[in-house]
Amino acid sequence: MPSPLIAGRWRGPVVAGVTVGLAVVIALGAVVYQGRSTSFDDWAFRRSYDHIGWHTAHVLLHLSSPTASIIVLVVLVALAAWQRWWNVAALAVCGPLAVIAAIELVLKPIVGRALHPAAVNAGLPLSIRSVYPSGHEGTVAATAFVLMIVVCRLPLRRPLRIAAVTVLVAWIVASAVGLVRNFWHYPTDTIGAVGLAAAGIGLVALGIDRYGAACAQLLRRAWRVPERV
Repeated sequence: MPSPLIAGRWRGPVVAGVTVGLAVVIALGAVVYQGRSTSFDDWAFRRSYDHIGWHTAHVLLHLSSPTASIIVLVVLVALAAWQRWWNVAALAVCGPLAVIAAIELVLKPIVGRALHPAAVNAGLPLSIRSVYPSGHEGTVAATAFVLMIVVCRLPLRRPLRIAAVTVLVAWIVASAVGLVRNFWHYPTDTIGAVGLAAAGIGLVALGIDRYGAACAQLLRRAWRVPERV
């Protein structure tokens, strides 16, 4: 695995992506603060309901399962540790954890947005509270962005990289559509989650590139102290 995680020529675009992602999260959070649906959400709900059947909706919902993302990340960490790609292992662990912590412990309590799917389908819950940003979509997007970084740093041919990134983008989009069509989240919840995941994974990757070697040195020194004692 080439090092660092973010090649020099891509650091500028990654920083720009982090900035845009944070701007999207903050802007949408301000719009939906303590609120319900927006006109865009209403339009997207109607379109998905009219054009996606229940069977397809059920299949799409499985794509956002946190279990699938966790399995992918565990396999990636195991492979990275086997190959001694410690920066990849650190990214696969710290990146998604940072994104989910920001969603569940910071943004959801602050924004306090509620979803009322029973207004659309009487068989659904009366209210789902704290839905912005989507934790399910954030997990998928964080996992996909980690994999994109890994794919782009592997010695693969350009067509293979493009194909892999396309598949990962399709996974992000399809899981978001499934969450919206099944009335688990507003569309803007999923957009905010993708923006936060892009910002979070980008920041963690840049941080590992900048401070990873120093942190590893500190850990090695701390490990040797008990041995001497």
